[in-house]
Amino acid sequence: MNLSKTHIAVVTLVAIGMLLFDWRGLTDIRTKIAYFSLYIPGFTLAILLIIYPNLPGPVQWMRPLFAPLAKLLFKS
Repeated sequence: MNLSKTHIAVVTLVAIGMLLFDWRGLTDIRTKIAYFSLYIPGFTLAILLIIYPNLPGPVQWMRPLFAPLAKLLFKS
């Protein structure tokens, strides 16, 4: 469990560094909203993947949604 805490701390420090580095370039409020709308889910997913390494990725989440569509489109 100690290794997991170390990985979480490193990812958090890198995320804070990215935020501090990019903050000066974010001038418009709409740009900041777009940045945080991608930044927060990305950081959350990174932490979740450290805690639960066997968590399915986005492709596995979408596969059941698009399977019926694929059957219709690629009908032989």
